[in-house]
Amino acid sequence: MFRYNFKTYCLGYKVGIVDLTRGELGTRGSAEIRKQEAAAAAEILGLAIRENLGLPDAFLKIPANTR
Repeated sequence: MFRYNFKTYCLGYKVGIVDLTRGELGTRGSAEIRKQEAAAAAEILGLAIRENLGLPDAFLKIPANTR
């Protein structure tokens, strides 16, 4: 990831990441810990932006009319 990010950075592109969930159901941590980890990783990777959509961490349902 860093190599790709560095290459695109050198070409003038900005790179970002969108997380779908806060990771609240993950083991060995909490949503707050995941938020801190994401912020630290974004800084290390040199991301222009890192957003979180805040979707539920599990049990997503796709409505039949959108399949």
